[in-house]
Amino acid sequence: MSSNEKLYLKIISRLIDTGYHGTSYGHPSAEEHFKNFVDKMKRYVPELRKLDPEDVEETVIDAINYASENWCRAESFFEHAPETGYYIGIGLFRCHHPELGRFYLVLREESNPDFNVHYFNFSLWKRIRDAEREYRELVKIEKEYLREHKILNL
Repeated sequence: MSSNEKLYLKIISRLIDTGYHGTSYGHPSAEEHFKNFVDKMKRYVPELRKLDPEDVEETVIDAINYASENWCRAESFFEHAPETGYYIGIGLFRCHHPELGRFYLVLREESNPDFNVHYFNFSLWKRIRDAEREYRELVKIEKEYLREHKILNL
């Protein structure tokens, strides 16, 4: 196991059942989102405390992406990508790692390249019910937003 994979494993193991986490850039609240994200990650994952804030964010996002690509498979996915460039994807993943056992990842990404705005949010769960509840709630909120703004007729 590479040193990066060992660190990713520690990050994932320490973030399971700690709630919904997210960071972003390109909008007025982005600096606050970033600071809160870094502070929470340093609190939950002691190995990140000595890193610069940008490295904390990048390392955690890399860990989540690595897990989603190598230890997980998609269970459910909601995606909306109109021609305007706006994109949102919400996924529920069933994951397994020999040292962690089964766990679940809820991943939400939103971007609008026209305005250089991007959000990256995730949560990790041991119980499928918790992950499914969060996934359903995120999809419900997004569909209501799309309906309200007449972007999508659902």
